[in-house]
Amino acid sequence: MRKFLSSLALAALLVAPAFAQTSPAAPSSEEFAKEKAKVIEQMSELLRRFAFVPATDFGQLDTMLEAQKESLEKASTPEAFVGVINRSFQQFGFSHIALFSPRAADARNTARMVGIGIRIQLEADGILVVFPFPEGPAKKAGILPGDLIFEANGKPVRSTADLAGEEGTEVTVKVRRDGEVKEFTMKREPFSTVIPEKIDWLDKETAMVTIPTFDVGFNGQNVRTIMMDAAKAKNLIIDLRGNGGGAVINLQQLSGYLMTREQNLGTFIGRSDYERYKTAHPDQEKPELAAIAKWRNNPIRPARATNVEPFKGRIVVLIDPGTGSASEMLAASLREQAGAVLVGKPSAGAVLASIMRPMEHGYLLQFPLTDYVTPKGMRIEGNGIKPDHDVETVVRFGETDLCVQKAREIFAQP
Repeated sequence: MRKFLSSLALAALLVAPAFAQTSPAAPSSEEFAKEKAKVIEQMSELLRRFAFVPATDFGQLDTMLEAQKESLEKASTPEAFVGVINRSFQQFGFSHIALFSPRAADARNTARMVGIGIRIQLEADGILVVFPFPEGPAKKAGILPGDLIFEANGKPVRSTADLAGEEGTEVTVKVRRDGEVKEFTMKREPFSTVIPEKIDWLDKETAMVTIPTFDVGFNGQNVRTIMMDAAKAKNLIIDLRGNGGGAVINLQQLSGYLMTREQNLGTFIGRSDYERYKTAHPDQEKPELAAIAKWRNNPIRPARATNVEPFKGRIVVLIDPGTGSASEMLAASLREQAGAVLVGKPSAGAVLASIMRPMEHGYLLQFPLTDYVTPKGMRIEGNGIKPDHDVETVVRFGETDLCVQKAREIFAQP
């Protein structure tokens, strides 16, 4: 769980840190107390009836929340309330279970946020900028990848909360860049979190396809155009760094250009599969997921790509701690089924299939419905994927992308 919180959370949940919006009028304390009670009641019922992770009793949430009773009562805003709930969820020890405030739910659904617009990695002495969003204030102000933000408005920066503020307010940050300290002032503004997929030709035989997400913002038509172009390459790099996952249907579309229909993307295992297997095998109290997947024999298949054969050249996949969920499924499946080589840092280990369920008062609840194993039976949840070549993944402005360099070295080998 620690791995999940320290990696995927940074790439997905904090993909646009310093998130803030103009706050709506706060409900009275009495009204908000009723709102919190209703959300907890609805949330607990949904989890008991529908959520599934092997050997997990979601009924224990009541006990967890009872231990947080004082904090829940003190929570005076939706964000504070959600924070208490999500800290309780962490005790389950797995991914894809979270409550979103009405404001965060709206930002997720519209792919727009308010803030300074950066994707980050937490460091001991500040926040490392991995990617400034094209429309964001940070990009416009001159913030670059690799900058370390260590101070905002004269105060130390150690988390995204230290950069948060209302829309239209100014923030002055200090960054370390190439041994020097630079200062930038910007206003917190709305910006899009959508990063388009792209293809870069590194030479006449080698293409690199970057897929930032399988979630909101995934453009199927753009992916089709890119993969039709990539089909001409002999060597292909698939960059999944920072891709926290998304919809399986989008994963299936992309994998259709890389894998045949005879190959597969692993198997989801839900409550009914688990219970039916236990009924058929009463001697197995805690069955292995790989055994259930083999018995079930119904893996996820790539979609059938139109007008092009699946790629037949050499593949290198780039991963990092922000590579999660559907991205991990693709990386593992390409390694196990298509001989791909993985380069970068270990992935998030967050591959439970989940659903986003709208709640009363505008809240959004994410909870898991199935577990997952790779084509060869590996459970990624909580374990992550280890790359074949461990290489630094953060690319500072003006520096060489070491993962791409390693990929090209691999392609150069006979």
